[in-house]
Amino acid sequence: MAIEFRAIYEKKGEKVSVLDHAIVNRNRRKLTASLAGGAKGLEIGCADGYITAELLQKFSFFVASDISTSYLKRARSRVPDARFTVLDCQYLPFKNQSFDNVILTEVLEHTLSPLRVLEEIRRVLTDDGRLILSVPNNMSLYNICAHLLKRYNSFTKSNNRHIAFFDYGSLQKLLLTIGLKVTAVYTPHFSLPRFDRLLDWMGIRKMLCRKLPQFGVQIMVTAEKCRPRFDFIE
Repeated sequence: MAIEFRAIYEKKGEKVSVLDHAIVNRNRRKLTASLAGGAKGLEIGCADGYITAELLQKFSFFVASDISTSYLKRARSRVPDARFTVLDCQYLPFKNQSFDNVILTEVLEHTLSPLRVLEEIRRVLTDDGRLILSVPNNMSLYNICAHLLKRYNSFTKSNNRHIAFFDYGSLQKLLLTIGLKVTAVYTPHFSLPRFDRLLDWMGIRKMLCRKLPQFGVQIMVTAEKCRPRFDFIE
């Protein structure tokens, strides 16, 4: 299964629209870079390195990684000064407490075992380290409105090979079960079906990103180590 899973990303990788790269990824790149910093950093799922150059400037020692060697080849050509390694994020080849920051943006939804991935990240984080994590928001205001407008294909049609789905509540609980506590929540982008252009009027989109990050197109959180909790599980 692991070999077949790796082959998917070796052959094609994710199919992402030009519009998504131009708007959503640009915002996410800026937000991620603003939250990162420390002595040692690890980026998991660097893809073609579109954010690696900015992260490299934030750390004294930095490693970027991906499961796909074809992605890493493009990343190396884009950021030749960075350290790159191929790995499966379910089995990180690093010692305990190796990194001050672990950056995992738009990766967890592609993994076979998100719990296992987060356990490994917690293991390699220092005691005062920070996880910077983003995932697509299955309960974004866009998705909620699309459902009410009976645009069900917004939920069922996906070209991005997502196999795990999250909203803010489920993500927060998953992190707590393995001993990571959310310290802040953000969103890089807000969208609404049929009314998207209106959101840029008088700064409404930016205001929604600040006030209602739990309902953005993507959820980005920072998390730190805590004791694992299970008291919320029924």
